[in-house]
Amino acid sequence: MANKVIRSRRGMLLFKVEDTLTGGEGVDALPIAADDAILVEAPQITFDQSLVTTTEMTGSLDPEAPIVGGLKVPLAFDVYLKGSGTPELPPNWASVMECCGWQRVETGVAVPAAPQLAAAGSATTLTLGAGASATAQAYRGMPIDLYRDSANPLIDFITNYTAGKVASLAESYSPVLGGTVEYQIPKNVLWKPTSDDALIKSGTAYLYMDGVLYKVLGCRGTLSLTMQAGQPGKFRFELTGMYGGKSDAAVPSTPAFDATRSPIWRDPSNDGSGHFSIGRAEAALRQLVLTNGNTQTNPDNPNAAEGFDPSIITGRRMTGTMDPLATLVATRNAMDDFRTGQDRIVHARIGTVPGNRFGITIPAAFYESYGHGDREGLQSEELGFFASGRDAGAFICQY
Repeated sequence: MANKVIRSRRGMLLFKVEDTLTGGEGVDALPIAADDAILVEAPQITFDQSLVTTTEMTGSLDPEAPIVGGLKVPLAFDVYLKGSGTPELPPNWASVMECCGWQRVETGVAVPAAPQLAAAGSATTLTLGAGASATAQAYRGMPIDLYRDSANPLIDFITNYTAGKVASLAESYSPVLGGTVEYQIPKNVLWKPTSDDALIKSGTAYLYMDGVLYKVLGCRGTLSLTMQAGQPGKFRFELTGMYGGKSDAAVPSTPAFDATRSPIWRDPSNDGSGHFSIGRAEAALRQLVLTNGNTQTNPDNPNAAEGFDPSIITGRRMTGTMDPLATLVATRNAMDDFRTGQDRIVHARIGTVPGNRFGITIPAAFYESYGHGDREGLQSEELGFFASGRDAGAFICQY
Protein backbone atom coordinates (compact mmCIF):
# COMPACT_ATOMS: atom_id res chain seq x y z
CA MET A 1 0.00 0.00 0.00
CA ALA A 2 1.48 3.31 -1.09
CA ASN A 3 -0.03 5.42 1.71
CA LYS A 4 0.18 4.59 5.39
CA VAL A 5 -3.09 3.55 7.02
CA ILE A 6 -3.94 4.59 10.57
CA ARG A 7 -4.70 1.69 12.90
CA SER A 8 -7.26 2.33 15.62
CA ARG A 9 -5.60 -0.05 18.09
CA ARG A 10 -2.15 1.55 17.96
CA GLY A 11 -2.54 4.64 20.06
CA MET A 12 -1.69 6.22 23.40
CA LEU A 13 -2.88 9.02 25.66
CA LEU A 14 -0.60 11.31 27.65
CA PHE A 15 -2.14 13.75 30.13
CA LYS A 16 -0.50 16.37 32.34
CA VAL A 17 -1.86 19.09 34.60
CA GLU A 18 -1.19 22.65 33.46
CA ASP A 19 0.16 24.79 36.30
CA THR A 20 2.35 27.84 36.89
CA LEU A 21 5.46 25.76 36.21
CA THR A 22 4.17 24.77 32.76
CA GLY A 23 2.81 28.20 31.80
CA GLY A 24 -0.71 27.99 33.20
CA GLU A 25 -4.16 27.28 31.80
CA GLY A 26 -4.29 26.52 28.10
CA VAL A 27 -0.50 26.43 27.68
CA ASP A 28 0.99 23.15 26.45
CA ALA A 29 2.26 21.32 29.55
CA LEU A 30 4.45 19.06 27.35
CA PRO A 31 3.47 15.65 28.77
CA ILE A 32 5.97 12.82 28.31
CA ALA A 33 5.45 9.07 28.11
CA ALA A 34 7.79 8.34 31.02
CA ASP A 35 5.60 10.31 33.46
CA ASP A 36 2.19 11.00 31.96
CA ALA A 37 0.97 7.94 30.02
CA ILE A 38 -2.47 6.56 30.93
CA LEU A 39 -3.96 3.25 29.82
CA VAL A 40 -7.28 4.15 28.17
CA GLU A 41 -10.03 2.45 26.22
CA ALA A 42 -12.29 3.80 23.50
CA PRO A 43 -10.77 7.28 23.08
CA GLN A 44 -13.03 9.61 21.10
CA ILE A 45 -11.95 13.02 19.85
CA THR A 46 -14.41 15.31 18.09
CA PHE A 47 -14.28 18.86 16.80
CA ASP A 48 -17.00 21.37 17.62
CA GLN A 49 -16.34 24.27 15.27
CA SER A 50 -18.56 27.32 15.19
CA LEU A 51 -19.81 28.13 11.69
CA VAL A 52 -21.72 31.31 10.93
CA THR A 53 -24.21 30.68 8.13
CA THR A 54 -25.11 33.93 6.36
CA THR A 55 -28.09 34.96 4.25
CA GLU A 56 -26.15 37.43 2.12
CA MET A 57 -27.70 38.02 -1.29
CA THR A 58 -25.37 36.73 -3.99
CA GLY A 59 -27.46 37.26 -7.10
CA SER A 60 -28.40 33.57 -7.14
CA LEU A 61 -30.27 31.08 -4.98
CA ASP A 62 -26.99 29.94 -3.44
CA PRO A 63 -25.44 31.56 -0.36
CA GLU A 64 -21.80 32.25 0.32
CA ALA A 65 -19.84 29.66 2.29
CA PRO A 66 -20.15 29.81 6.10
CA ILE A 67 -17.70 31.90 8.12
CA VAL A 68 -15.39 29.81 10.28
CA GLY A 69 -15.45 30.64 14.00
CA GLY A 70 -13.88 29.21 17.14
CA LEU A 71 -13.14 25.53 17.77
CA LYS A 72 -13.76 23.42 20.89
CA VAL A 73 -12.43 19.87 21.19
CA PRO A 74 -14.40 17.29 23.21
CA LEU A 75 -12.23 14.33 24.25
CA ALA A 76 -13.64 11.23 25.96
CA PHE A 77 -12.08 7.95 27.09
CA ASP A 78 -12.49 5.08 29.55
CA VAL A 79 -10.02 4.20 32.32
CA TYR A 80 -10.17 1.08 34.47
CA LEU A 81 -10.19 1.68 38.22
CA LYS A 82 -6.77 0.51 39.36
CA GLY A 83 -4.17 1.70 41.81
CA SER A 84 -0.52 2.67 41.60
CA GLY A 85 0.53 -0.34 43.69
CA THR A 86 1.67 1.91 46.56
CA PRO A 87 -1.13 3.11 48.88
CA GLU A 88 0.10 6.69 49.29
CA LEU A 89 1.15 7.28 45.66
CA PRO A 90 -1.49 8.37 43.12
CA PRO A 91 -2.07 6.28 39.97
CA ASN A 92 -1.48 7.54 36.43
CA TRP A 93 -5.06 8.73 35.97
CA ALA A 94 -4.99 11.00 39.04
CA SER A 95 -4.16 14.07 36.94
CA VAL A 96 -7.44 13.77 35.03
CA MET A 97 -9.43 13.72 38.29
CA GLU A 98 -8.01 17.13 39.23
CA CYS A 99 -9.35 18.54 35.95
CA CYS A 100 -12.84 17.24 36.77
CA GLY A 101 -13.23 19.10 40.05
CA TRP A 102 -11.73 16.57 42.47
CA GLN A 103 -9.15 17.49 45.10
CA ARG A 104 -6.44 14.94 45.85
CA VAL A 105 -5.29 14.39 49.44
CA GLU A 106 -2.30 12.11 50.04
CA THR A 107 -1.82 10.57 53.48
CA GLY A 108 1.78 9.34 53.35
CA VAL A 109 2.04 8.17 56.97
CA ALA A 110 -0.43 6.00 58.87
CA VAL A 111 -2.39 7.79 61.63
CA PRO A 112 -1.25 6.99 64.26
CA ALA A 113 2.06 5.34 63.37
CA ALA A 114 0.99 2.23 65.33
CA PRO A 115 -2.55 1.10 66.22
CA GLN A 116 -3.92 3.05 69.18
CA LEU A 117 -6.78 2.48 71.61
CA ALA A 118 -9.95 4.40 70.87
CA ALA A 119 -11.28 6.77 73.50
CA ALA A 120 -14.86 5.52 73.12
CA GLY A 121 -17.24 4.00 70.61
CA SER A 122 -20.73 2.85 69.70
CA ALA A 123 -22.34 0.64 67.07
CA THR A 124 -21.58 3.19 64.32
CA THR A 125 -18.96 5.59 65.71
CA LEU A 126 -15.47 5.59 67.13
CA THR A 127 -13.89 8.39 69.15
CA LEU A 128 -10.25 8.56 68.12
CA GLY A 129 -7.34 8.97 70.50
CA ALA A 130 -5.05 11.83 71.46
CA GLY A 131 -2.92 11.62 68.32
CA ALA A 132 -5.85 12.20 65.96
CA SER A 133 -6.60 15.53 64.29
CA ALA A 134 -9.07 17.90 65.93
CA THR A 135 -10.01 19.38 62.53
CA ALA A 136 -13.54 18.55 61.41
CA GLN A 137 -13.70 16.24 58.35
CA ALA A 138 -9.92 15.71 58.37
CA TYR A 139 -10.39 11.98 57.73
CA ARG A 140 -13.76 11.91 55.97
CA GLY A 141 -13.76 9.36 53.14
CA MET A 142 -10.62 7.61 54.42
CA PRO A 143 -10.25 3.97 55.48
CA ILE A 144 -9.82 2.94 59.08
CA ASP A 145 -8.53 -0.41 60.35
CA LEU A 146 -10.28 -1.61 63.51
CA TYR A 147 -8.51 -4.11 65.75
CA ARG A 148 -10.59 -6.20 68.12
CA ASP A 149 -7.52 -8.43 68.27
CA SER A 150 -3.96 -7.78 67.12
CA ALA A 151 -3.98 -10.03 64.07
CA ASN A 152 -7.18 -9.44 62.11
CA PRO A 153 -8.21 -5.82 61.53
CA LEU A 154 -11.65 -5.00 60.21
CA ILE A 155 -11.77 -2.57 57.28
CA ASP A 156 -14.19 0.34 57.46
CA PHE A 157 -14.47 3.89 56.12
CA ILE A 158 -15.16 7.22 57.79
CA THR A 159 -18.34 8.95 56.60
CA ASN A 160 -18.19 11.93 58.95
CA TYR A 161 -15.60 13.33 61.35
CA THR A 162 -16.08 15.99 64.02
CA ALA A 163 -13.73 18.39 65.76
CA GLY A 164 -14.34 16.25 68.85
CA LYS A 165 -12.57 13.37 67.04
CA VAL A 166 -15.75 11.32 66.62
CA ALA A 167 -15.60 9.26 63.42
CA SER A 168 -18.91 8.01 61.99
CA LEU A 169 -18.40 4.73 60.17
CA ALA A 170 -19.87 3.16 57.04
CA GLU A 171 -20.77 -0.07 58.89
CA SER A 172 -22.59 -1.04 62.08
CA TYR A 173 -21.11 -3.28 64.79
CA SER A 174 -22.47 -5.72 67.34
CA PRO A 175 -21.04 -5.97 69.93
CA VAL A 176 -20.53 -2.23 69.82
CA LEU A 177 -17.14 -0.60 69.51
CA GLY A 178 -15.52 0.84 72.60
CA GLY A 179 -12.32 1.76 74.36
CA THR A 180 -10.90 -1.75 73.96
CA VAL A 181 -10.74 -1.39 70.17
CA GLU A 182 -7.53 -0.21 68.53
CA TYR A 183 -7.61 1.75 65.29
CA GLN A 184 -5.31 3.05 62.57
CA ILE A 185 -5.92 5.10 59.42
CA PRO A 186 -3.64 3.51 56.80
CA LYS A 187 -1.71 5.32 54.09
CA ASN A 188 -4.03 6.36 51.29
CA VAL A 189 -4.83 8.74 48.45
CA LEU A 190 -8.25 10.38 48.70
CA TRP A 191 -10.24 12.24 46.05
CA LYS A 192 -13.05 14.52 47.15
CA PRO A 193 -15.13 17.13 45.29
CA THR A 194 -13.96 20.72 45.48
CA SER A 195 -15.35 24.14 44.58
CA ASP A 196 -12.01 25.91 45.03
CA ASP A 197 -10.82 27.42 41.73
CA ALA A 198 -7.21 26.99 42.82
CA LEU A 199 -7.74 23.24 43.14
CA ILE A 200 -9.69 22.70 39.90
CA LYS A 201 -6.89 22.24 37.41
CA SER A 202 -6.70 22.24 33.62
CA GLY A 203 -4.69 19.75 31.62
CA THR A 204 -2.91 19.04 28.34
CA ALA A 205 -3.79 15.86 26.46
CA TYR A 206 -1.66 14.28 23.75
CA LEU A 207 -3.64 11.68 21.81
CA TYR A 208 -1.43 9.56 19.56
CA MET A 209 -3.16 7.60 16.78
CA ASP A 210 -0.63 5.41 14.95
CA GLY A 211 1.61 8.17 13.63
CA VAL A 212 -0.72 11.14 14.12
CA LEU A 213 -0.73 13.36 17.22
CA TYR A 214 -3.63 15.51 18.39
CA LYS A 215 -2.90 18.09 21.09
CA VAL A 216 -5.77 19.31 23.25
CA LEU A 217 -5.05 22.11 25.74
CA GLY A 218 -6.94 23.60 28.69
CA CYS A 219 -8.91 20.40 29.30
CA ARG A 220 -11.58 20.25 31.99
CA GLY A 221 -14.54 17.95 32.24
CA THR A 222 -16.71 15.52 34.11
CA LEU A 223 -16.67 11.80 34.87
CA SER A 224 -18.74 8.78 35.77
CA LEU A 225 -17.68 5.63 37.62
CA THR A 226 -19.38 2.31 36.95
CA MET A 227 -18.99 -0.59 39.37
CA GLN A 228 -20.39 -3.98 38.35
CA ALA A 229 -20.36 -7.13 40.48
CA GLY A 230 -17.69 -9.59 39.34
CA GLN A 231 -16.11 -6.98 37.04
CA PRO A 232 -13.47 -4.23 37.35
CA GLY A 233 -14.61 -0.68 37.97
CA LYS A 234 -14.37 1.76 35.09
CA PHE A 235 -14.28 5.56 34.74
CA ARG A 236 -15.66 7.44 31.76
CA PHE A 237 -13.97 10.83 31.41
CA GLU A 238 -15.55 13.47 29.16
CA LEU A 239 -13.33 16.53 28.70
CA THR A 240 -13.54 19.72 26.67
CA GLY A 241 -10.37 21.47 25.56
CA MET A 242 -8.83 23.83 23.03
CA TYR A 243 -7.31 22.71 19.75
CA GLY A 244 -3.53 22.55 20.04
CA GLY A 245 -2.73 21.14 16.61
CA LYS A 246 -2.52 17.95 14.56
CA SER A 247 0.81 16.64 13.32
CA ASP A 248 2.66 13.51 12.32
CA ALA A 249 4.42 11.94 15.31
CA ALA A 250 5.37 8.41 16.24
CA VAL A 251 3.61 6.73 19.15
CA PRO A 252 6.03 6.85 22.13
CA SER A 253 7.92 3.58 22.49
CA THR A 254 8.67 3.62 26.23
CA PRO A 255 5.55 4.59 28.21
CA ALA A 256 5.57 4.05 31.97
CA PHE A 257 2.15 2.68 32.89
CA ASP A 258 1.14 1.56 36.37
CA ALA A 259 2.12 -2.12 36.62
CA THR A 260 -1.05 -3.12 38.49
CA ARG A 261 -4.12 -4.72 36.94
CA SER A 262 -7.65 -3.70 37.86
CA PRO A 263 -9.19 -5.45 40.87
CA ILE A 264 -12.51 -7.28 40.52
CA TRP A 265 -15.55 -6.35 42.61
CA ARG A 266 -15.89 -9.49 44.68
CA ASP A 267 -14.85 -10.81 48.10
CA PRO A 268 -12.69 -13.90 47.40
CA SER A 269 -11.48 -14.30 51.00
CA ASN A 270 -14.76 -13.40 52.72
CA ASP A 271 -12.95 -10.70 54.69
CA GLY A 272 -14.85 -7.61 53.56
CA SER A 273 -12.30 -6.54 50.95
CA GLY A 274 -15.05 -6.69 48.36
CA HIS A 275 -18.20 -5.12 49.77
CA PHE A 276 -21.36 -3.11 49.16
CA SER A 277 -23.80 -1.69 51.68
CA ILE A 278 -26.79 0.65 51.83
CA GLY A 279 -27.57 2.28 55.15
CA ARG A 280 -24.88 0.19 56.89
CA ALA A 281 -26.48 -3.10 55.76
CA GLU A 282 -25.00 -5.39 53.11
CA ALA A 283 -26.90 -5.42 49.83
CA ALA A 284 -26.52 -7.59 46.73
CA LEU A 285 -26.63 -5.68 43.48
CA ARG A 286 -25.44 -5.84 39.90
CA GLN A 287 -24.31 -2.28 39.27
CA LEU A 288 -23.54 1.02 40.96
CA VAL A 289 -23.04 4.13 38.81
CA LEU A 290 -21.79 7.45 40.18
CA THR A 291 -21.95 10.49 37.89
CA ASN A 292 -20.03 13.67 38.63
CA GLY A 293 -22.55 15.92 36.86
CA ASN A 294 -20.33 18.92 36.15
CA THR A 295 -21.63 21.73 33.96
CA GLN A 296 -19.15 23.80 31.95
CA THR A 297 -18.91 26.89 29.80
CA ASN A 298 -16.25 28.56 27.68
CA PRO A 299 -16.17 32.24 28.73
CA ASP A 300 -16.49 34.58 25.75
CA ASN A 301 -13.31 36.57 25.18
CA PRO A 302 -12.41 38.42 21.96
CA ASN A 303 -8.81 38.58 23.20
CA ALA A 304 -8.52 34.78 23.07
CA ALA A 305 -7.35 32.83 20.03
CA GLU A 306 -10.74 31.16 19.50
CA GLY A 307 -12.91 34.02 20.75
CA PHE A 308 -13.40 32.23 24.07
CA ASP A 309 -11.27 30.90 26.92
CA PRO A 310 -10.78 27.28 28.03
CA SER A 311 -13.84 25.81 29.69
CA ILE A 312 -14.53 26.31 33.37
CA ILE A 313 -16.71 24.23 35.67
CA THR A 314 -19.74 26.29 36.70
CA GLY A 315 -21.75 23.74 38.64
CA ARG A 316 -21.96 20.18 39.86
CA ARG A 317 -24.89 17.87 40.57
CA MET A 318 -23.60 14.49 41.63
CA THR A 319 -26.06 11.65 41.07
CA GLY A 320 -26.09 7.89 40.71
CA THR A 321 -28.06 4.72 40.17
CA MET A 322 -28.03 1.28 41.77
CA ASP A 323 -30.09 -1.88 41.47
CA PRO A 324 -30.01 -3.92 44.70
CA LEU A 325 -32.03 -7.12 44.84
CA ALA A 326 -35.41 -6.44 46.44
CA THR A 327 -35.94 -7.45 50.07
CA LEU A 328 -38.71 -7.59 52.63
CA VAL A 329 -39.67 -4.25 54.14
CA ALA A 330 -38.29 -5.45 57.47
CA THR A 331 -34.84 -5.78 55.86
CA ARG A 332 -34.72 -2.57 53.81
CA ASN A 333 -37.53 -0.13 53.14
CA ALA A 334 -36.20 1.96 50.26
CA MET A 335 -39.75 2.93 49.29
CA ASP A 336 -40.26 4.60 52.66
CA ASP A 337 -36.90 6.36 52.36
CA PHE A 338 -37.96 7.60 48.92
CA ARG A 339 -41.29 8.92 50.22
CA THR A 340 -39.89 10.59 53.35
CA GLY A 341 -36.62 11.94 51.91
CA GLN A 342 -34.45 9.86 54.23
CA ASP A 343 -30.88 9.73 52.90
CA ARG A 344 -28.65 6.69 53.34
CA ILE A 345 -24.93 5.95 53.40
CA VAL A 346 -23.85 4.03 50.29
CA HIS A 347 -20.46 2.37 50.48
CA ALA A 348 -18.43 0.06 48.23
CA ARG A 349 -15.01 -1.55 48.50
CA ILE A 350 -13.02 -3.30 45.80
CA GLY A 351 -9.58 -4.94 45.77
CA THR A 352 -7.46 -7.03 48.11
CA VAL A 353 -3.88 -5.74 47.65
CA PRO A 354 -2.64 -2.54 49.36
CA GLY A 355 -2.12 0.15 46.75
CA ASN A 356 -4.72 -1.48 44.50
CA ARG A 357 -7.76 -1.29 46.77
CA PHE A 358 -10.48 1.35 46.64
CA GLY A 359 -13.33 2.57 48.78
CA ILE A 360 -16.22 4.57 47.34
CA THR A 361 -18.21 6.36 50.03
CA ILE A 362 -21.41 8.34 49.48
CA PRO A 363 -22.31 9.75 52.91
CA ALA A 364 -25.85 10.87 52.04
CA ALA A 365 -27.62 9.27 49.06
CA PHE A 366 -31.04 10.94 48.66
CA TYR A 367 -33.40 8.82 46.56
CA GLU A 368 -34.82 10.72 43.58
CA SER A 369 -36.49 7.78 41.86
CA TYR A 370 -37.78 4.35 42.82
CA GLY A 371 -38.84 1.46 40.60
CA HIS A 372 -38.71 -2.29 40.16
CA GLY A 373 -36.71 -4.41 37.74
CA ASP A 374 -36.37 -8.09 36.91
CA ARG A 375 -32.95 -9.69 36.80
CA GLU A 376 -33.12 -13.29 35.59
CA GLY A 377 -36.29 -13.93 37.57
CA LEU A 378 -35.21 -11.99 40.66
CA GLN A 379 -36.84 -8.70 41.52
CA SER A 380 -34.57 -5.70 41.96
CA GLU A 381 -35.09 -2.15 43.17
CA GLU A 382 -34.06 0.49 40.64
CA LEU A 383 -32.88 3.42 42.72
CA GLY A 384 -31.76 6.80 41.42
CA PHE A 385 -30.10 9.05 43.96
CA PHE A 386 -28.66 12.51 44.49
CA ALA A 387 -25.32 12.52 46.34
CA SER A 388 -26.00 15.26 48.87
CA GLY A 389 -23.38 17.39 50.58
CA ARG A 390 -21.37 20.55 49.90
CA ASP A 391 -18.07 19.35 48.45
CA ALA A 392 -18.92 16.02 50.07
CA GLY A 393 -21.22 14.14 47.70
CA ALA A 394 -18.82 11.23 47.28
CA PHE A 395 -15.29 10.17 48.14
CA ILE A 396 -13.00 7.83 46.20
CA CYS A 397 -10.00 6.45 48.07
CA GLN A 398 -7.03 4.27 47.10
CA TYR A 399 -5.56 2.51 50.12
